[in-house]
Amino acid sequence: MIGKEPGQNLYHYYPDLTKYFLQAGHCPDDEVPDQVNSIINEWVTNNC
Repeated sequence: MIGKEPGQNLYHYYPDLTKYFLQAGHCPDDEVPDQVNSIINEWVTNNC
């Protein structure tokens, strides 16, 4: 195991990874859809 923090292993394989911490629970796309959509739109704009 590389790291104990949740998601830390992803940085080993994807060093350019960006994490987003939203004030939401289990289903952020239902609770804060504007924030989730903004993040997805930004990713699509920059990567497609």
